[in-house]
Amino acid sequence: MAALAKLYGSGQLWCLAATAPSYETGVLDPELGWLPIIAKPLPPEYHWQYKDNPVKRWVRKHIHIDLLENSLEPIVEEACRIIQQEKIQLLWLVLNSPSMILIASEVLKRTGLPSTAIVWDPIDSITEQQQVDPISRRVLNEKFDAIVVRLRSCGVASSGMQNYFKDKWPDLPTRVLINTPKSDGFDGTSPVRRSASKITVTFAGSLYAQKELLGFFHALNELKWQIDGRPVEFKVFSNSIYLPLDSTGARTNFVFGGYLNESELRAELLSSHIAYLPYWFDAAYADAVRRCFPAKLATYVASGCPVLFNGPKESSPTEFLSRFKVGCSVHTSSPRKIEEAIMRLVDEEFLQNYEAERQRALDEELGSAIFRERFHQLIDLCKVSSNF
Repeated sequence: MAALAKLYGSGQLWCLAATAPSYETGVLDPELGWLPIIAKPLPPEYHWQYKDNPVKRWVRKHIHIDLLENSLEPIVEEACRIIQQEKIQLLWLVLNSPSMILIASEVLKRTGLPSTAIVWDPIDSITEQQQVDPISRRVLNEKFDAIVVRLRSCGVASSGMQNYFKDKWPDLPTRVLINTPKSDGFDGTSPVRRSASKITVTFAGSLYAQKELLGFFHALNELKWQIDGRPVEFKVFSNSIYLPLDSTGARTNFVFGGYLNESELRAELLSSHIAYLPYWFDAAYADAVRRCFPAKLATYVASGCPVLFNGPKESSPTEFLSRFKVGCSVHTSSPRKIEEAIMRLVDEEFLQNYEAERQRALDEELGSAIFRERFHQLIDLCKVSSNF
């Protein structure tokens, strides 16, 4: 929204926010206080199955997509009303859920307006995470493909997703738009408070790769929570975490801190030696790890904390860390490989070059300036192809 606001002023930009019922909608940035937002609650999406009744589950699965489309009709009508009333000329679509795909499909069908979009996750990942049944999944895939065919440009989450789009829709212009933190974070002037007597590793954000994180715990257990004679402390800041009762990590140098806001998280990362990022090794997630880009990686880099990526070699984090030396990748849960990686990240030679590499990553890929530049390119591509 900030990128759009830099491009358009008051009276030229409208936002229809379709949100989960529990979300509060508003503009936190004072610079966007003028932005007109119309909020519409989405119907529940997580009703794709009934675990307690196999018959009801089968019936519900095969009619849910129609029920969901019908319940979204008021939002579609509101969007079309705004488009007609305000003489909207261009649509920006955020295709991040089944509901948004269904809404975008119908709005495009009724208005025919030139459009750009942003795709954070592959459609297969979205439907898999929500356990969408095969029939509904096929419908959503077809609608998603039909939307993309009509786009004039599209923002994607990573170079891996950009390559996928180029192969499937070679005529569609794309730009990589990584979901950047609110600010570019650590500016080199904030005091870094890292202990010399221990090594602190921090994880922050939603935890998807649970199995991989447990593998990291077991590796630290094997190392007896000591590396190069220094104790290792592992901090997790998330809404929840599951640890088996037999995990010694639950009784060793482990701290669970719950969810932190941005300023609190930055303070924790400034006192941490390493920011830990796990990703799925399971082959079922192979497409997702190649095409998605974890937002926490951008947060880690913006906050000035070296990154330990623990996940597949064929992945967007691996590709990113090969371009920008702001961390290292470990493609196994081997205790020795993890020990080597941690020692490399706290080594003085690595740290001497870290800040220059971090700044280069912000300038070329993660910062707000490059995000705005590429977003403007998406809009300009729509203007050119639509003869604005």
